[in-house]
Amino acid sequence: MILWSEGGNYAKGADNASFKITDFEKGIMNEDIEHGQFFNKEGDLIGETIVGNRNSIDVSSYQDIAKDSIFTHNHPAGRQFSLEDIQTAAGFDMAEIRAITPDGKVYSMIRGSEGWKVTNPQSIAMAQTMAQSELRSDPVAMQLFKEGNQDAVWNMMFEKIAKAIGGEYTVTTRLYKEEGNE
Repeated sequence: MILWSEGGNYAKGADNASFKITDFEKGIMNEDIEHGQFFNKEGDLIGETIVGNRNSIDVSSYQDIAKDSIFTHNHPAGRQFSLEDIQTAAGFDMAEIRAITPDGKVYSMIRGSEGWKVTNPQSIAMAQTMAQSELRSDPVAMQLFKEGNQDAVWNMMFEKIAKAIGGEYTVTTRLYKEEGNE
């Protein structure tokens, strides 16, 4: 969940904006192609819903509305962020980028209180390369990988990337009930 703080950054908490965003995410989580939406700090829609394809969504023409916004989108394949997601969030100075998967996992990277430390796409790619290198020698990561828990290793990588570029990475699971079920 997100909450607008005095410093102009989003922080964890519960507010009306969070409910608007999660309601939108509920509506797109099972779509077969990527759908995305920008929101302001109050949780109001900015612009129209953007529709991509199965593996990506092009937001390059939305940089003018992206600064300080929350951008959420679905990942039909059920994966964490792509490198391009992170590069776009930092490069466009978004307050937060989110991705929801069909199983209800919400991946979030929030801009830190001091802003994004790194915004250059090549430097962010280097942060990913360094994180991958560190994890190859991490015994916990290697054990998780051997056990088949690649998602945990991916999450460890995104935590390292977030730290390197001035963000905060989290994963939460949303449990949505179908209409009529209690």
